[in-house]
Amino acid sequence: MLKPRDPEGPDDGERPVGEIVQQLVDDGKAYARAEIELGKARAYAKWDEADRPLAIVAAGFICGQAAVICIAVGLYSVFAQYIGPLAAGLASGGLFGVGAFLLFRNGYAQLKDIL
Repeated sequence: MLKPRDPEGPDDGERPVGEIVQQLVDDGKAYARAEIELGKARAYAKWDEADRPLAIVAAGFICGQAAVICIAVGLYSVFAQYIGPLAAGLASGGLFGVGAFLLFRNGYAQLKDIL
């Protein structure tokens, strides 16, 4: 028959399971916090490297948008001579709307494949 363990007896180096589990949970939390801090540090480092290129891309986007507006106004002016101002606005807006829809649909499909 099994004898109950003597609380004042010699310690054989074993720790209670609850204490081991608590230490495991604490170690896991510390590891997760360290991983999060490492991720933040990497993100900030990448952001510091990317701020100038992102500004250049934003400036290029603004210039491209201005070019598209100039093309749209030119297209409107040409259409207005032949079909009137209202129809020219609808026609040029429709053309750019269809183009925007096709670009959006293509980009969305590619993003859907990636994600």
